[in-house]
Amino acid sequence: MNLELELHEVDQTPKMKAWWGRVAALGCIVTGQPNPTLHHIHGGSVADIGAHTGMGQRGVHDYLVIPLAAQLHCVGCQSIDGPVGVRTWELRFGTQVDLMDEVCRRTGHNAWMAAGIWRDPWEQPKSERPRLRSVR
Repeated sequence: MNLELELHEVDQTPKMKAWWGRVAALGCIVTGQPNPTLHHIHGGSVADIGAHTGMGQRGVHDYLVIPLAAQLHCVGCQSIDGPVGVRTWELRFGTQVDLMDEVCRRTGHNAWMAAGIWRDPWEQPKSERPRLRSVR
């Protein structure tokens, strides 16, 4: 999916585009596959920490995106925005909060703080950090 297609109705400032480019360059945060789509985290673990503030899937700041392979984001039976639901997806692939923390660590940027949410993504012990998973 072309990143430009995902930029409608969101903050399209050069600063935000640069952030999304850095996140997309990581590849899928779950599988490591290149050319991910960007998923705005929502529901599930995001709601559990009080960071989901709106209705629907766009209840968080545009900084809070994780790179996902299309089949894990919006295409197919394993997609978080598809039939499995957020809670089941998080049980299979890791919580969105943990994956967002990993994005912060890999980019060296605290996107939580940029979104106005106090959270330290570096405080999680290394042994508990998400590992790449294979999609079957």
